[in-house]
Amino acid sequence: MLQDAFLKFIAQEIFKNIQDNNEQFYFSKAWHPEYYKDSNYRVRIAEELNKKLNKPLDGDYSTKSNSLSEPIRRIAQKIWKTFATEMIQDGFFLENQATRENTYQWLWTKKFPRVAWDLAVKTATLVTEDTLSLCDYHQPITVEDRISTRVIPQEELLYKNTDYRLRLNLDSGGNLLLINQSADGNKYLIAPSKAFAEIPVTVINHILYLPPDKKANRAPISFETEKELFLGIVTTEEIKLSWIAEDYRNEDVELNEMRLEEIFQEVGKLSNCQVFQRGFRVGEK
Repeated sequence: MLQDAFLKFIAQEIFKNIQDNNEQFYFSKAWHPEYYKDSNYRVRIAEELNKKLNKPLDGDYSTKSNSLSEPIRRIAQKIWKTFATEMIQDGFFLENQATRENTYQWLWTKKFPRVAWDLAVKTATLVTEDTLSLCDYHQPITVEDRISTRVIPQEELLYKNTDYRLRLNLDSGGNLLLINQSADGNKYLIAPSKAFAEIPVTVINHILYLPPDKKANRAPISFETEKELFLGIVTTEEIKLSWIAEDYRNEDVELNEMRLEEIFQEVGKLSNCQVFQRGFRVGEK
């Protein structure tokens, strides 16, 4: 889960040379989006720590959630001391005022969007051709292709300037956000975008093709560099992006730094998501 990976990444910085496992546990929960939205997060954390330490659930301990106030205050101060320079650049002046709330806001609205792409690529599940593959754009898609688990012919080695269609077969349902990165570092949004898909792209239990048809606004997928990476994020909630148009526009597709950060700002609001990737080699015909 990308959210867990991010908190682990931050913990390595703020707890460097510190062996307080309880504080690290508190941080991994109290600063997690799932717990942040829960008004009873202190009770949940206290009870989960009891279980983690294999202690009987002492009602007095598990319900005295105020016992977490001091460690949470210390953790907020650690976040400030570790990232003060970066936080000040982002307009967060928290000297002697660091709290769970304002450090959480900085972590998930500023820090996470900046590091999320690299973190996602590093931690994403590697999938095989059974899950993600590319096939001939000009080959018709039959009803049987959309519901069958059979794999239609596809290229192990992709070719430059050739028209392809993406084929996805995901186990879990949700909303799909799919990004393609070329060897030159340029990134493109495959879904959601009217150029390649519907808005939103909902993953259900049958084969999904992108683009799904040959409407006038659709475009085949083609490549010009030697390596191509597809990174997918499946979320339970639809991610709405400010620049995505219901009407087709080519500008929807290319991802600059600002657009990429907006994507991960939205992902950072979610309690969880699934991330997967597959890379391809591309050669000349």
